Formats: sequence, structure tokens, C-alpha cells
Amino acid sequence: MGTSIKAVAIFLALMLGVSSAPAQAATLPPNFDTSVLTDLHNELNGFGTDPAKQISNVLLDKAGVEQDGNAYTKKVTLFGKETTIFFMYGHKKNAQNVAVSVVAVMVPIEITSKALFGDSVPGIGLKNPVVCYAKEDCDLLTVDMPARTQPSLKSIMPSQVIAAKGLNFFGTLTSSIEGFPYALPSEMFAGFAMGKTEKGQKKYTINAAIIKPWNNPLGLQNTTMKGGMLSLRKEGEVKTTEVLGTASVGSPKEYTVYYKQEGALQQSLGFDTRDASLKDFFSILDALGMPFESAKKNLPLTIVQLSNPNYQPKTDASAPPDFTKMLFKATRTATGVFTELIAN
Repeated sequence: MGTSIKAVAIFLALMLGVSSAPAQAATLPPNFDTSVLTDLHNELNGFGTDPAKQISNVLLDKAGVEQDGNAYTKKVTLFGKETTIFFMYGHKKNAQNVAVSVVAVMVPIEITSKALFGDSVPGIGLKNPVVCYAKEDCDLLTVDMPARTQPSLKSIMPSQVIAAKGLNFFGTLTSSIEGFPYALPSEMFAGFAMGKTEKGQKKYTINAAIIKPWNNPLGLQNTTMKGGMLSLRKEGEVKTTEVLGTASVGSPKEYTVYYKQEGALQQSLGFDTRDASLKDFFSILDALGMPFESAKKNLPLTIVQLSNPNYQPKTDASAPPDFTKMLFKATRTATGVFTELIAN
């Protein structure tokens, strides 16, 4: 699903609680690449909005830094409220011993991507948002977060997450996601990242973590998705939407469910599990809006068994399943109608 934004939960969590351990006055270490502050300052100034300028203005003064465990913090005033800048290290993708400098600004107001970056970007609204800049794609570990917040962090986030190179905007989703036509769960951690393709074209990525149960995801009836990720990307003029998660369809039985739409044409939806009956096959047809009641009457629904001996649960959004290797695959046209379900 491209650059994952599992880092959505990290910076939100930093606001949720601290311990009593005091931070210590310090300066940023020599190996921290302070150009990351200038990068974020310049990037924000380029949008020309008042909120972006206000955030950029608090970045260049490095006085007042305190060390807090493996991270560093600085108190600032933003939008008339006290908030915090965090300086931390990530671990470069595919080169874990290489430290990546990361800076994050806790934004003390609710704000939308359009208010911050202008009308040309896809729209999402976030509560408790964070503006973050990373020098490279990197893994962020709980142990690298400010020590006073680690108990809260460990209770709501994985020990290892991913941040995207460049500018990121994270927070709790307060609105629908522009360009996604389906109703979303009541609470999601979401992130918005911007960059450029190798050809210099602008690209945008919106990722959201499915934290609470999502009823009737993607318009599927009698279906509940209990965890996963949603991703919308635009690179140049090409738009891609993906959803990957664990869902039950018509029964407690759980499937790895993967959805992908690239461009405005055909959409694919896969359901994978180690084994299923013919009854499960018809339950998926019902969820897709393709009931075959008459066909069920004379079939041995519980006797016929289908299996995928190579099934492996897929939870890594950066390495989604191969549709041709999933137990079931459905196809939906651009009009939103499913036309087939096949067993691989």
C-alpha cells in the first residue's frame, strides 16, 4: 500500500499522558541533523496559509531543548496555547543501524489538511494533529520516544511503526476522507503525507488505521472489519485506494480481506482463509449483494470444503496479498456492482 502511515498512532499518543520523571536541560546532539527543522520550516512556508506560517515560525529557535529519555523536547506557544516540539531518531528502512532525524510539532487545535496546506490537497480533518518531518522513510520505535510518555505509548501502539520521508500530518480523524465514498468507523487514526514521484510529480498519501470495528466496510453487508489499514494515494493523475484488514462475513469466521481500486475502472476484492465451506462461499456472495437463494437449496453446503494450504494472515500494509493466491476473489465494475466471485 505504498508508504504506510502506521506512525499515525505515535505522535497522537505523545499527548495522552506523562509520568513524573523530569526532563533534563540539554542541547540537540551533534549527530542530530538540524536541517530537518529548516526543511519543515521551508515546506510549511511554501503553502502560504496562516496556520502553516504560524507553525513554521516556531521551528528555528533551538533554545530551551530538554532531553527526555532517548528523545528531546521543547515547549513553544502556538495558536495562543502551549505545546511541544519533539526531536527524535528513526531507523532507516532496510538499514536499521542508520539513525534518521525526525522533528514533530504538536498542533494544539483541530484543523483540516486544506486549512493547513491549501485547497489543492485532498481533504481530511484531524483532532490532536501533529506535523512531522522525517529525513528518510524510517522505523520509529517506542523506546526512542520521550520517556515520560512511554507507558501511554505502549498501551496503544505497536513497538515499531513507519514514518514517511518528508512532510506528514497525523491525528484522530474527525471527518470523512475526500475521495473515499464509504462510511467510516467512528474513530480512526489517520495520516496525510506529501512528496514527489521520481518524475517530479506531486504525490499524496492518506492512511488510516482501523482501530474500532467497522460495520459494513466497503458497502459489504453483514460484515465487520476488526482491524487493518485504509490507504488512498494520488501520484500524478493516478489514484489508488486500498483496504487491508481482518473481517468476519456473515459468521464468526474471519478472513484476511484486501480491496484495491486503481484509477476509475475495475475494483478487486479478495477474501482469504485457510479453509472454507460452500456455505461460506454463499455468505460472501450475500455480502457482495449477489444472493443465489435458489442455488443453495440442492447443494451440500457444509460438505464441500475449499482450502488454501499456503494461507498466511496478511497484516503488513506495505506487502498486501496477491489476489491470485487468495481463496476467493470478487470483481466490481466502476458502477459499483459486483459481477463475479471466484474460488482460486
